[in-house]
Amino acid sequence: MSTLKWKACAPTGATNPCLSTTNAWTLANVTPSNAVWDWDYHSGVLSMTGLFQTTSHLGSNANGSSVISDKVTDLVIDTTNNTTSAATM
Repeated sequence: MSTLKWKACAPTGATNPCLSTTNAWTLANVTPSNAVWDWDYHSGVLSMTGLFQTTSHLGSNANGSSVISDKVTDLVIDTTNNTTSAATM
């Protein structure tokens, strides 16, 4: 089992999205997300501006070993045309 974390917040519990403020790997490699999301119901487009980075940790411990970390900026998901794009991935 793993759990995803993406936000600079406290506390780093099993059921919240808070990144560790003491895990050395997280401090060196992860940027807390600042993404702003927008859903346009009429066009079927979900867009995000900013950075979204999520990191998966073993178990539900944000101080545990990191398994994988994904980072994306300026994401657009077009559910009408079945396309996606991003400035960086």
